[in-house]
Amino acid sequence: MPTITSNAFSSLQKKLKAANIEYSKAVMEIASGLSAKDLLSQIGLSKKEVEAIFINGRITPFDTVIKDGNRVAVVPNFTAEPYRNLQGLKNIWRIENTRIISGEKKQMITLNSELTIKNMSFKNRLVLPPITTNYGTSKGLVTQDILHFYKERSKDMGLVIVEATSVQSNGRIVPCSLGLWDDSQIPGMIKLAKTIQKQGAIAVVQLNHAGPRCIPLKSKRHG
Repeated sequence: MPTITSNAFSSLQKKLKAANIEYSKAVMEIASGLSAKDLLSQIGLSKKEVEAIFINGRITPFDTVIKDGNRVAVVPNFTAEPYRNLQGLKNIWRIENTRIISGEKKQMITLNSELTIKNMSFKNRLVLPPITTNYGTSKGLVTQDILHFYKERSKDMGLVIVEATSVQSNGRIVPCSLGLWDDSQIPGMIKLAKTIQKQGAIAVVQLNHAGPRCIPLKSKRHG
């Protein structure tokens, strides 16, 4: 019968130790024609627990047949940095049914690939977080500077979150933040949304009240 040397890493060591199974440089006999996936079952591990299998120091598919004298190592999901890079795991994972599965031929999910959530489609997975520009007016209105700022950044983003937009005039975090506390501000916000959408991005807004960080008319301590 073929004989191999096996090793398990991190959390897999704890599981094998609890089951009284050798996990470090364990010499074991296996059946001829046994695949890496079958070996996992034999030692009590499931494919869902394992991100990658190494044979003789190289990542291999789960259906690889293990041969006599092979050195086999199993690595758990969610292996921490910097060990991922050291082990060559950097670019071998994907998301499937909310689980990370690796070691097989598969298409890499990239930041530039499209994403659909229910009836909403994104051209890529890049998100512009809310960035306070202070480019509005003192009345919270959209300006040409705001439109230009978001137009340029929307070209490369799948989702754009418009900066902190105050719900009260006295709740602004900066003097010229955008606002949505008055109907006069709606036309400008519609124009801003359309500017973002014309670049192919989804537009959402961060409604905001700055609380204790508001710019006070007069310094006053509360509470």
